[in-house]
Amino acid sequence: SGTFANVYLGQCKSTRTRVAMKVCKKNALHNNMRTKHGTNYFEEMKTLRMAKGHPNIVKYYEMAETEKCIYIMMQYADGGDLFEYFNKHSRLPELKAKYIIFQILHGIKHLHDLNIIHRDLKPENILLVKEEAYPRILISDFGMARFLQHDDIYQQTMCGTQHYLAPDVLLRKSSMRAEGYGKEVDMWSVGVILYILLSATVPYCAEKEGPEALLMHILTEDLTFPEDDWRGISDAAKHFIMHLLDLNRKTRYTVHQALEHPWIKSDEHDMRHRFSNDLNTQSTP
Repeated sequence: SGTFANVYLGQCKSTRTRVAMKVCKKNALHNNMRTKHGTNYFEEMKTLRMAKGHPNIVKYYEMAETEKCIYIMMQYADGGDLFEYFNKHSRLPELKAKYIIFQILHGIKHLHDLNIIHRDLKPENILLVKEEAYPRILISDFGMARFLQHDDIYQQTMCGTQHYLAPDVLLRKSSMRAEGYGKEVDMWSVGVILYILLSATVPYCAEKEGPEALLMHILTEDLTFPEDDWRGISDAAKHFIMHLLDLNRKTRYTVHQALEHPWIKSDEHDMRHRFSNDLNTQSTP
């Protein structure tokens, strides 16, 4: 649930399948859309329609509208979100974190191939479908997502959740650079998520609150992997994270490069096998 919408557990009448029903209040939506950085549920529905059909993107089923509300019926994820999962398990084993990131990357690849940037990737927006040992991942919450008309058109809006924001986005808040940003901001967010899953710490944490303080910390401090937090984690994982958390957006890994990194490729066969088995258990209303 949030300021502009509540999510309820529902059931499809015809198949008896459980679904998630997002109820958006129109008056709150219109007030929110007047602000520059507000969540746009109309854009969310548009993005979900465009991105449909991928196993790592939450499924959109139907939309209904009344005078006061918009109702969006979506896939129900019975495993909660990645934030809850992480809090329950704390630091994840490297192989399990890799399998989660593997799926997130495949979902992002689908979005980026469609010229969609999510712009708000964080554990709370990664849903889980319960599996015996390894959860299946669904990227959700596309209220901040945007479609790029061309690869060279960049967004200018300051949005997203602070700890997961790329410096490209944070720079929009300062006068240091007037350029916008593109798909590479999602890759930075993946790097932050992986860093947290493996170490239970954030890669950058400014002493003061606010995006400006975080930006200065990122620009002036080197990315580190303290031994106490990273004991037992492979050098390949650290190397992978360094490419995702590259300050230079032009040399930061794309999703295609990330999927070709040795850290991912080393277990790709087993992950694809497990992934395909998970997909065979899917149900559709």
